Amino acid sequence: MDKKYEFRYPEIDRSEGLLYLKNCEEVVDGIFYDLVIRPRDAEAKIDPKKSYPFSFTSEKNGKCVDKEKLVLEISDALNRGISEVRAPVVVLKPSVSVADLKAETVYRASFTTEFKNSVEERKDNIALACKYIGGRRLANGETFSFNDAVGERTEKRGFSSAKIIENGKFTEGVGGGVCQVSSTLYNAALLAGLEISERHSHSLAVGYVEPSFDAMVSTGYADLKISNRTGGGIYIVMTASREKVTAKIYGRKMDERYERVSKV
Repeated sequence: MDKKYEFRYPEIDRSEGLLYLKNCEEVVDGIFYDLVIRPRDAEAKIDPKKSYPFSFTSEKNGKCVDKEKLVLEISDALNRGISEVRAPVVVLKPSVSVADLKAETVYRASFTTEFKNSVEERKDNIALACKYIGGRRLANGETFSFNDAVGERTEKRGFSSAKIIENGKFTEGVGGGVCQVSSTLYNAALLAGLEISERHSHSLAVGYVEPSFDAMVSTGYADLKISNRTGGGIYIVMTASREKVTAKIYGRKMDERYERVSKV
């Protein structure tokens, strides 16, 4: 037993014992309040650059004094004239273990689109949008918003002007290329069996995915929203080179597999 969990008190006359016990719980609370060691949950860190992007920090047990049992032992010690009690300790288990995290970081699906012939500004926008998303976890029941994750596409936030589709025609606009990121993620989410809460089509066909598989986004009015109804955590990992953008989805092991079929 750790010495800091030893409980000593001065000799107490039996006639004073009843009064002492009346306030015993307060005494125990005061003495051992700072001796509680909180359990530490396991944690997952994500490095999108790695083929398996997860590393784990192990969980750690905590401990605290079993106060109810200690009060009983103090009472017994007083009755027997003993002036030292060793506090009984309760092990506090963490709520998340490495095994739990590994069970919800199983590869579910991925999707890749190409843009090797794009101008440098468009490539920069794609890379920046992927950086803003990075690797992130969606708890069960949580909804991912592409616009919230990437933020407003402005020059101040690092986005450049490139071709966009607006009102049925191609034109220049800050953030051109970001819709390829959202479309790539949309297709990965479909293959991963995730619920699509919001998705919009472009007014013109795009060259990086088949018809009906694009996902147009625009700050303020058109978003891509993906909801996690899998019963466990879901991880979204986005990466981009200068020629390709890839979305990978991890979570609990899938019982079914999905295929993409265009109906247009």
